[in-house]
Formats: sequence, C-alpha cells, structure tokens
Amino acid sequence: MSEPALLIASLPPLTPGQNVLAQPIGTSLVILGVVCDRQKLDTGSCEISAEREIVLRSGAASLTLTQAGKVIIDGEYVLSRSRGVNKIKGGSVQIN
Repeated sequence: MSEPALLIASLPPLTPGQNVLAQPIGTSLVILGVVCDRQKLDTGSCEISAEREIVLRSGAASLTLTQAGKVIIDGEYVLSRSRGVNKIKGGSVQIN
C-alpha cells in the first residue's frame, strides 16, 4: 500500500469524484492541482494561485508571477498586440 497523496500547494477541500492533476514521486502521489471543468471556464473564470510564485513554461519561453507583485516575461521573441491603445506604464520605463 502506498502513502497518502501529498499536496504541492494549498487547495480547497477536495470532493469525491473531483478531477485532479497528480504526479507520482517515489511511493507517494503529489496532487499538483484541481482540473477545471471546461464548462466552468466557458461561463466564468478559473484561478490559479500559489503562496510564493507561479511559473508557466514552454520551451525557451516563461511567464513568472511572484509574491512581490512582479510579472516576468522571458522568451526568444515577445509580441504585444492590441486592437486599441497598447500602454506601457510604470514608475520608470527602461528600454534596452
């Protein structure tokens, strides 16, 4: 018999039949998060939260959100596109 599943981040209480994303680590199962129902996404929103930081990564590209409020976009090519005004706003703006 394997050990109980571990949570990687705090989640609301899980309910029977709820879909989760899990990864086996040794003899334990680590629950990475709750899988959102597509129907819920179409009619509302789905929030991903973490205590320290969230990193979305694909190949050489990443988006990092930190606890301190920093948003870091890193990639080989970054495109910002808007049908309306595309604003760059900050206490100071550094280009190159």
